[in-house]
Amino acid sequence: MVRRYLSVLFCVAAGAAPLAVGAADGVLDPSFGTDGATFVVPDGVEGHELRANAAVTLPDGSVLVGGSRNKFINGSPDPHMRGTLVHLRADGAVDTDFGNIPGIPGLRVLPDIQPGTQMQIVEAVVPLEDGSILLAGSAEAFGPLTGFIVKLGADGNLDPAFGEDGIVRVTGTYVHALGVDDQGRIVAAGERSSPGLDRAILARFDGSGQPDPGFGTDGIVALGAEDESGYLRTLAITGDGAIVAGGMAAVPDEIFGSIYTFLIVRLGADGQPDAGFGENGRRTFVLPANTSPYNGVNRLVVDAGGRIVFGGYYQDDASEVQVVFGRLTADGSDDATFGDPAMPGYRPVALATGAWNRYVSGLARQSDGKLVASITYAIPDVRQGFMAVRLDADGALDGGFGQDGVFQLDLAPSGIYSDSTALTLQGGRAVLAGASQRATGSRLVDLGIVRLENDGIFTARFDD
Repeated sequence: MVRRYLSVLFCVAAGAAPLAVGAADGVLDPSFGTDGATFVVPDGVEGHELRANAAVTLPDGSVLVGGSRNKFINGSPDPHMRGTLVHLRADGAVDTDFGNIPGIPGLRVLPDIQPGTQMQIVEAVVPLEDGSILLAGSAEAFGPLTGFIVKLGADGNLDPAFGEDGIVRVTGTYVHALGVDDQGRIVAAGERSSPGLDRAILARFDGSGQPDPGFGTDGIVALGAEDESGYLRTLAITGDGAIVAGGMAAVPDEIFGSIYTFLIVRLGADGQPDAGFGENGRRTFVLPANTSPYNGVNRLVVDAGGRIVFGGYYQDDASEVQVVFGRLTADGSDDATFGDPAMPGYRPVALATGAWNRYVSGLARQSDGKLVASITYAIPDVRQGFMAVRLDADGALDGGFGQDGVFQLDLAPSGIYSDSTALTLQGGRAVLAGASQRATGSRLVDLGIVRLENDGIFTARFDD
């Protein structure tokens, strides 16, 4: 079983006793699901592959996981992907009453968002105080690219009072991240795509899904110069309504012509750049003394003092994509109190030896300031598994979590691979979600969800 495998994984040395499951942070919590794990299994008819891109914890401790379902059609090599949502009870049991696919209990598949498109994927989930749920993502492939925001009632059905029969569509746009401010306004982040250029954008809507006319042009703020490529992958909304977002920008470079840099922007509640942050509300940057042409921000969180912690990526001298964490002060400067003393403000983390890429797929802050991140990576011809790291408040790997700060688990020990692509904190405990192909002779890819132990101090009301 999963728990027995993990005990073997965390043996500290040959002949040493394995760590007791539940005795330390960063090991499977056996009270969740079955031995710490829950699987939602496709039936091979209505679905063949289930994937996760976002996870959130509700006030009652239950968990929502948003992503996609791919369905194979005989005679067609094309994808047939639809946005999905799964509801887990607080103990990890799948809420079978929430689903709408009889053959896959607990799985709710969204309707066809943009007819003709074959890839429709949920990338963000935001629960509202009244129990309703906002989902955001993009529809593309064989049809017009369309970003979307969907509003569901607590029962999972479309809210007909929102947008057009429950759906807001933004033509020619990818939507990757979503937030709601204290006035109920909805903010989306992504990029507007045109031939040869993807331009980073933020969009704002009122609670009914109508574009906010006071925000940019027709509710959309385009960032950077008109000819600057970029995207936004993550956002946070502060207590004063300011919007902080992160991603990538292509900027001129003497050696490469142009490079992709980290991009973090801060806008006021009025949609105008915050003049007190970076250079006119934005910062494009790379690691100190680093020549990587490929950099970007995947996830960020903002603390009560306005400091921004981000999880990003950069390319090393071997052309491998590595993970880095960083912290900026409220004015956008490097925070020298965070990270590696040799690189103040930043903490590169070496993970998954032999992988050719590594990305932060989820980031959350515990009540004590420690940071938990899920990691997705790819290793040619080497097994891929769930991975998470925890840093202390100052950016050092936390040796009290997993093994030297890193949790690793092969969630498909008899199959092909597993991959952790979403993270949430549930009562301070990390919940990871992702794909798991558990059988070598099958095309089916399950949705896997695991919960990790912590010391029991932290509670959900403090979690970011």
